[in-house]
Order: sequence, then structure tokens, then C-alpha cells
Amino acid sequence: SAIRDESMCATLTPKTPCFVCWNPAPATPRSCRVEGISPRSTAMAAETQIAELEKLLKKTPGLAGMLQYTDTQNNVCLALPLKKNPQCPACVRKTFRIPKTKAAILCGDGEFLFELKRDVDLESLKSFRQKRFGDVLKIRWKQGEFVVFASGRVLCRGLEKKQAQAAFDLLKQKMEN
Repeated sequence: SAIRDESMCATLTPKTPCFVCWNPAPATPRSCRVEGISPRSTAMAAETQIAELEKLLKKTPGLAGMLQYTDTQNNVCLALPLKKNPQCPACVRKTFRIPKTKAAILCGDGEFLFELKRDVDLESLKSFRQKRFGDVLKIRWKQGEFVVFASGRVLCRGLEKKQAQAAFDLLKQKMEN
């Protein structure tokens, strides 16, 4: 992850603490659109991930069970050990948090990503007020908008979570008729 001048990277394997072990109650995601993001922090995260992937492929991961925190503004880089939670609901008890909606919340404010299990016939949506950009449609929806990709991904912006789910369900129904 990366935001402002900070980045964090970890390698999670079946033998290391899982994400829920060390992050049992995730905070509301901060938006890089609001807080900003420096190219240095994203470059640092990307370089770390590439180097770690190479090590992982050689079966010598350097960040297994560790969290690397980097602050490029203050020249700080820490490798923090992660502890396995013996009562972890995910990797120990095998109970998982199931979202109430199928929407993936993106880091931007009011952005949700939905995915259809098939390609989209963009012509089936021509009754909506839209703008087409190649294989992408932008559809105005009340105070928000949908960005529909031919691959089946649908991005919803500007609506609350329940509104986004209901609007997506209507859009999906329109595509199926």
C-alpha cells in the first residue's frame, strides 16, 4: 500500500501471520485522492514488491512474516515483525468476513468496483445517457456515474454503498433483458 510519502509491503504465506492476524479491524481506507500520494512512495512499494517476488520465486522471501514500512519524506525504512494471532478468526478459526454487498470499496471516496461474470454487450446499454470511449462506457446515474468496461468490470462513483449496490443491480438487470 502507499499513501502520501509512506508505503507498506509484506509477504503473506500459509506459514506467516495472515492479514487479519495483524490487522483484525481495518480502519476506513484513507483516500489518496484526498491525502495525495508521492511518486517516490509508489516507486518504493513497486521496487520492494518486485524484489520480494523474485525472492519468493527462489523460495527465499525476505519479508515473510514482516511488514516493511517506508517513509520517503523522512528517510525511514523499518522491517517490523508480524505476530500470528493464536485466536485469529481467519487463518486459525477459518471464519471469514463476508461483505454484505459484492462491491469492492476502492480507496477513492464513494468509489465501488463490481464485476460481472461475463463480458458486457455495450450496445445493450444504449438506452442510458452515455458517452462511449472505445470499449468503455460512462453512464450518468442520478448524482453519480458508472464506468462500464467491456470486460465486465463496472466502476460506480458518487453514490453511497447501498445506493451503488441497488443501482448496479438495476444496471445488471437492464443488461440481461
